[in-house]
Amino acid sequence: MPLPKIFTKAQKTSFNDRAIKDKKGMIKAKMTNTTSSKPKKTASLLSLPRELRQQILILEFNAYVPLEVTYRRRGETLVYIDKLAELYKRAIPECVNDVDYVAKKANEAVEDLLGNLDYYC
Repeated sequence: MPLPKIFTKAQKTSFNDRAIKDKKGMIKAKMTNTTSSKPKKTASLLSLPRELRQQILILEFNAYVPLEVTYRRRGETLVYIDKLAELYKRAIPECVNDVDYVAKKANEAVEDLLGNLDYYC
């Protein structure tokens, strides 16, 4: 009496046979169109809440605070923060209030650091 198919030995396959099968499967997957026709959503600074916009801008402006402090201590009046604010105002006119607020905070930080002689950058 023959054994049911469940108990029969599996055919021996080498590693290369499996690799070829996998490779064929991948080729079929590559042939199918995987790109969607839906347009991708792009995040806009304007679509974010005001607090989040300000946090993003603060990070950008705070990067220039040490540079501004260094040049002002040397006696030069390079206004990187004000120039950066002008660029943002031209690029995103709808965020003028946020840019003004963040630039004001960054300039206050520069003035505080100028008064602190222990701060070295």
